[in-house]
Amino acid sequence: NAIERANLQFSMYQREIEVIDEDTIQMSLHYYSFDRDELFNMIMTFGPAIRVTGPPCIIEEIKNRLYLSMNR
Repeated sequence: NAIERANLQFSMYQREIEVIDEDTIQMSLHYYSFDRDELFNMIMTFGPAIRVTGPPCIIEEIKNRLYLSMNR
């Protein structure tokens, strides 16, 4: 499932995880700026199974990447 996959996929980052319910977690990641592209690529592999809630600059970058991928 997506929760197990997210825990595994983002295990190399320092993170805090809050369990919301059995199907939902909130994960905060701490990363270095040089990891940013790799992090975006990993986030994108989750498709609709993940919701990015912040910070706004990350949300905007993901929106831009989605827009570009849909308009190729």
